[in-house]
Amino acid sequence: MVGGIISECNQIKKSMQKITLILVVILIVIALVIICGGIFAYKYFVTQQSEVEKNCLSSGGRIITELCCNSVDDFPNTCFMGGCGGCSLLNSHLVKNCDCGADKCFDGKACVSLQEFFNKNIPQ
Repeated sequence: MVGGIISECNQIKKSMQKITLILVVILIVIALVIICGGIFAYKYFVTQQSEVEKNCLSSGGRIITELCCNSVDDFPNTCFMGGCGGCSLLNSHLVKNCDCGADKCFDGKACVSLQEFFNKNIPQ
């Protein structure tokens, strides 16, 4: 009788060990799927740059986020005044913008010197 109970306890113990092993393997697989999915999502969504973002960066600018008037879309032409100033907070939203640094502006395609932009676009 005692031998039968011990034998049955050993079988239950072996079954529990198998179930534990299966659960650990399942958890590892789930963790790998989540990690791989996160890496894929990061590479696909975060590192995908639009053409205008690439143009900003390749012309010496850096991408920033700032408040602009609601009528302004991402990457406005910063060579002209307005758009990102003068609106109340209720009439503003966050947009991506290209910061070209001192004495330069983003003309919608690339960072250019203010002098170059005005020479091309303002009649003398």
